Amino acid sequence: MKTSVVDLEVDPALDLDPKIQQELIEFANGLDRPYHELLGVASEADSRAIKKAYFQKAKRFHPDRYFRKNVGEFLPMLDTCFKKLLEAYELLSDPATREEVQRGEKARAAKAARGRAGEASTTPSPEPTKPRISGTEAARRLRRRMSGLQGHHKAKQERRQKAKTFFESGMAAFRSDRWLEAAGSVRLAMAFDPANEVYREEFAKVQCKAHEERAKQLTRSAEAALDLRNYQDGFEALEEACHYRPFDADLAIRAAKIAWQAIGDLRKAKDLASSACELEPERAEYHRILGQIYKAADLTANAKRELEAAIRLDPKDKEAKAELRAL
Repeated sequence: MKTSVVDLEVDPALDLDPKIQQELIEFANGLDRPYHELLGVASEADSRAIKKAYFQKAKRFHPDRYFRKNVGEFLPMLDTCFKKLLEAYELLSDPATREEVQRGEKARAAKAARGRAGEASTTPSPEPTKPRISGTEAARRLRRRMSGLQGHHKAKQERRQKAKTFFESGMAAFRSDRWLEAAGSVRLAMAFDPANEVYREEFAKVQCKAHEERAKQLTRSAEAALDLRNYQDGFEALEEACHYRPFDADLAIRAAKIAWQAIGDLRKAKDLASSACELEPERAEYHRILGQIYKAADLTANAKRELEAAIRLDPKDKEAKAELRAL
């Protein structure tokens, strides 16, 4: 599937960071690239690297982050880019579907290479003299070629039939509100028949619903663990929920506070609080918490910067002022 060139220009008047606008334009102009290139990872990247790359892009591209904001003509682009990003992540993060995807990408790359090689030979070489072959040998070679073509066609049809079976199973689960089961089945359908536009359209819908359901499950698990003062398990569940809701700044800051105050993991606390500040830069509380985390890590200059940002946004923030005086 070839992608038309996006001709939008960066508009500083929109409620969308100009850097993100430029990133969206570049991403949209390369939607036909291999999945690992869309995510910005190596073809052999492990699941952890794939997950991290997805999260970093998803929190910038997720349409829900810009709800009720003026993003102009970038709105449909956000939807398209996020769906493609989600597709890349889901298909590469599952070992079974990743194998199918990479097999197909290698076949397409080999076909494209053969096409380029054919175009490069503009001056035809003299035909070499070929030895004459008997009619029997010619017939044998023709049968062998036809057998190969039939085998290829049969394998292709089998893959399409597998995809159809997975898709129908997935949509039945989706209609019964079994979101996670539906997501797994439709993901397999996409892997076996990636060119099917019907599968592609339903894929994003199913996966978004599955992500939302998974985030709810993880949040409930976190709350149960925290009620029992099992802070480590509670934090890990919240951290995972952030992955499924990359646009949720409140969730990120909640996880950051637990990492900082309850389990003492300042690195993860800093990453999560920084993410919250990036998602909602006008929230004074988020900058204060990030400043407090930097202070706990003895990073005084960074703490001062964030606490001053909090006070600029909310001059009445007494806690931020007290923390700044104590530096």
